[in-house]
Amino acid sequence: MAMHECEAYWQDFLRRPNEQRMLQEEQRQLQRETACRMAAVKSTKLEELETALAGCTPDQQRILRPIIQSPGLLERLHDCLLRSDHNPSIFSKRIETDQSLAALILEKAEEYERHPEAFKRQEQQLKEIHEEASRPLDAADLDYLKQRTWRDLPQAELAERMSKGEICPREEWIPGISKGKRPLDAPALEEHLAFGERLAREGREAYAAGDYDKAFMRFKQGVELVNWVEAKDAVSQRRIDDMYSLFLKNSAQAALQLGKYQEAIRACTTIIQELDEHDSKARYRRGRAYLLLGMTKCAKDDFMFILKSPYSTQEGVCAARLGLQELRQVLNKSETEAKLTVCRGLEGSLFSRGRLAAAHVRQLGAADDLDKSDDDQLHFSLNYPEDKTDFHLPPSKTAAEATNSFCNSADGQDVESISRAATCDEAETQGKHTEYMKKGQTQELPPLSLEKTRSILLDFLDAYTSDPVAAELNALRSLADFDYRRVVLRARKYLPQVQQPILARHGIVGHDHRSNMKLVEKSVSYWRFKNPEIEELTKDCLEAVFGDVADIDV
Repeated sequence: MAMHECEAYWQDFLRRPNEQRMLQEEQRQLQRETACRMAAVKSTKLEELETALAGCTPDQQRILRPIIQSPGLLERLHDCLLRSDHNPSIFSKRIETDQSLAALILEKAEEYERHPEAFKRQEQQLKEIHEEASRPLDAADLDYLKQRTWRDLPQAELAERMSKGEICPREEWIPGISKGKRPLDAPALEEHLAFGERLAREGREAYAAGDYDKAFMRFKQGVELVNWVEAKDAVSQRRIDDMYSLFLKNSAQAALQLGKYQEAIRACTTIIQELDEHDSKARYRRGRAYLLLGMTKCAKDDFMFILKSPYSTQEGVCAARLGLQELRQVLNKSETEAKLTVCRGLEGSLFSRGRLAAAHVRQLGAADDLDKSDDDQLHFSLNYPEDKTDFHLPPSKTAAEATNSFCNSADGQDVESISRAATCDEAETQGKHTEYMKKGQTQELPPLSLEKTRSILLDFLDAYTSDPVAAELNALRSLADFDYRRVVLRARKYLPQVQQPILARHGIVGHDHRSNMKLVEKSVSYWRFKNPEIEELTKDCLEAVFGDVADIDV
């Protein structure tokens, strides 16, 4: 820290009322100690001088006794006594031989003869000074320090401070210059809050009418209105915080309607970081904004925070579940589109649709002038339909299986046989595809309907996320040292007592609990690939049971 910065800091520090009071008390304590020490030293010197005067001549005693306590003379006489080794006879001779001391004694004696009362007043003033220095601070002194302002400074001190660059503080609050927020008294605060209510009412009316631009503007004005003010008591400050939170959440909602997702994220983040991190509305709207921006990981974190928070409302939990459902739909759609794009790329239809037919036309034109080889005859024997030029693997084989088949056949076959195996006839392909579709249509239906499966999973999720069961599952994972297999073994022993009442409520009562759960698992396995909501509920239930032990991604 530079010297001028250090000096400015201490000047500002010492101007504070509390520090001034502490400094004043410290100064009084030092004065009291100094006065007591000086009084003790003076008493000791007087006793020693009185003892030495007893051995002096009568004339010296007559002159020195009235003036011995005068300032300056007492110290000179005591120094002379110390040089005389406290010997009265030597002290008497030194007084006569020391010309400067003799002149001082003569001067004080003449002053005493002219104004004897002045010496008495000096002694009284010294006594009063000692008493004032020993007196502690009273209430009047403390009140003076509390109420002291720049106007109470003496003109000389004020001029000196201003010459050093200090600026007299202003009582009014100046935006951008004054530190902290603007403090408001009760009347000004009521007027401020009344204007905030008006802005909130106009914003809600504009939002209901569909004028989102005006609503967003009113809510932002409300944020700026209450952002820089503070109350002098806790109750009024709570009213300011509530209105501030209301304006931020409403501005986030209006920003979502206008597509200003970053504005919504900033408003909700302000609530979460400064006011209440468990605010369900702020968490949901920020997660919604993240989802609309494609930031699925951040959106999932906010939605899951609402589900796990013990302070979330029922409305917030339902909204978070809907948000997770929409998040799963977005991810499933993205995954489906990505798979379709990959398949189209592998089939050659993504960037080369129509090129294959053109290539065959050129090849047929050039074949009239060339001798046909065995490979040429093979390629000319292929029949490409006019409306379908893409090559498809049989549905019964995946790409990996086709590749393995290709690699295995390449060991003992020539190029021609490999080509024939890879380019099967389209009629055969269509026949296999029809057979595959018929096989899928004859798949056995699940024992439980879609609605019943959804209801059971919802009840399971509510039970797993309830406070007693969640605490028990957390303790279970901790006892298993967060090892996945050990958690599974412990969960198999604990979960039946949670699941049995739910299954009985839905009318699933079999011979044993394991058979009942097999019916549920079979229905879930069937419906989760046909309904995204079932898949979402399944993953939520697994995450509620295993927590961070198993990385269950959306």
